[in-house]
Amino acid sequence: MTLQGFEQRIQIEKAIMSKEMPQFKLFHKGSEHYFEGWYSTSTEDGYKLRLVLPAHYPDKKPNLYVVSPRILPKYGEGTINSQPGSHQFHTSPNGPGGCVQICHFSTDTWEASCTAVGVMIRGLLWLEAYSLHSRNGKSIADILEKVKLRQSREKANTCEQRNLYSGYQQRTPFASLYLEKLASKELHSLYLRSKQLEL
Repeated sequence: MTLQGFEQRIQIEKAIMSKEMPQFKLFHKGSEHYFEGWYSTSTEDGYKLRLVLPAHYPDKKPNLYVVSPRILPKYGEGTINSQPGSHQFHTSPNGPGGCVQICHFSTDTWEASCTAVGVMIRGLLWLEAYSLHSRNGKSIADILEKVKLRQSREKANTCEQRNLYSGYQQRTPFASLYLEKLASKELHSLYLRSKQLEL
């Protein structure tokens, strides 16, 4: 993509982001362009995300980082930061200063038609899943899979999918049920928005 094409795409992305997710602002420092802003999960945990757009964007996928808090504890012991490139936690290699990099698209699934808003929505999904993980110990991959399963259940409304989902809910400890329902509802809403916003 030419520099002029890149700049035009950045302006389109800025307009979409301003409309859909105004808490994320576009910054331009030196040759780096990135969106940054705060998000508060349904469990009232606050996180700052940074979406860095590479020079060959949108042909090359952007990197999404949790820049604050920089260290993300795991349920029990350890940190998410100590698990870079983990399927269980949906992370890519750590970013600047060791911050967590969220795996939002694989290299195989990234296309130039994907938008920065779509990536940010996946980041918000990840944050909601992380908030649940920090309360109930379930892996982020499992939590996100339940969101996809719920979406499929609502779309197809089959008995088998309904039983899998209700079985999952019955195994949830009472103490985290309320928070899990809140976050699950938010995850589902964000998932639907991400599908609608794909170009």
